[in-house]
Amino acid sequence: MMKKVLLAVLALIMLTSIVFAEEEFAPMPDAAEAFEGVWLCDRATISMYWEEEGFKVLITWGSSAWEQSEWQYSCYYHDEDNTLVAVPFGTRTEYVYNDDGELASATEAYNDGAAVFLLDEKGYMIWQDEKENAGDGMRFEKLPEEPAALSFATIGDAMASEGFTGIAACDDEHYIVAVELDGAFLRVVADMDDEARRLNNAFQEYVDIDTLEDLFAEYYAYIKTLPVAYEEEITAQPKPQEELDALAGKTLLEVEEMGYESSSSESGEGDAAIYTVSNGLYEYNLLLNVTYTEYMEHNDNGYIGDLTVKSAGFAGLSRNATELRYHADGTVDEANDAWAEFNGIMEQIAGALSSENPEGAIQAIIDAMPEQAEEIQMLVELFSNISEQGGE
Repeated sequence: MMKKVLLAVLALIMLTSIVFAEEEFAPMPDAAEAFEGVWLCDRATISMYWEEEGFKVLITWGSSAWEQSEWQYSCYYHDEDNTLVAVPFGTRTEYVYNDDGELASATEAYNDGAAVFLLDEKGYMIWQDEKENAGDGMRFEKLPEEPAALSFATIGDAMASEGFTGIAACDDEHYIVAVELDGAFLRVVADMDDEARRLNNAFQEYVDIDTLEDLFAEYYAYIKTLPVAYEEEITAQPKPQEELDALAGKTLLEVEEMGYESSSSESGEGDAAIYTVSNGLYEYNLLLNVTYTEYMEHNDNGYIGDLTVKSAGFAGLSRNATELRYHADGTVDEANDAWAEFNGIMEQIAGALSSENPEGAIQAIIDAMPEQAEEIQMLVELFSNISEQGGE
């Protein structure tokens, strides 16, 4: 009798907490993610998914074509030993079906079941049924998740879509394209194969400008045939407008010191200058307090840091969106920063070549990075050759 009263009190407490709980529920702990999914052992299946504050667990076990047992548990994650522990109100129900597959009866065997779920050293799920040892000796294997349906079959499809942002890039292993789709930004990724790498290396080995254009056209056409390996939505959020409004009145140097990186400048002659900067996965347009002509005069003189921002606004994705060292949530894999280092050197070289004293500026870069002197000189020659033949 006392046990029934205690169970009733516990049930009342749980019900009360549910009624008066706030709508904001705790997220699933990262360490618990390995439990979520569908697990299989012989004719028994365990489905477990996070819901509000814990895991909902459903176990089905068919003893024959006409009979099936079903267990249901509500579990909480116990982080000290990485287990799921069931609240002791688990139910077992027996289902019987007729020859036509229709349900003939459903009988609840008990509603005070307890259980613990854990992962062994090889990643198998162990079901410790503390009511009647139903899972004794069983090891459940996780079923692979169904891959999400792709929006695009090939990189060419993504580039041909209306939402293609014009941003694309490659590394040794991947070709990446950014697309806006249904109000969200999508990163579309294909695996580079041997032919794509060969063509990429071929056009990067500088030859005359006409041959270079032909090699690039061949590479670009082939890239479009690469099948999409996966897609991911960019979940990082752009800067709020209030934060962008706070840039008004600041100089470009101050903006740079706040973590914004130079991207580009535009506008027609005589119009107000627009200077674009990037921060993380997004770009922002800075309207300056000078005309584009005045901006170019400052640029030709070698310094634009004293120019002042009039207003700022969201522009779109930055090229960082196609660098896989940037995760979809905006965090950065600092261990994979070689591409960022290369881009930094390229920007320094470009700035040096457009300065009043290119030779002195280039030498200053080499003096700062003597171990990369040969690579820097090769890039300088490449830029110079392209410039002489009318390239950008």
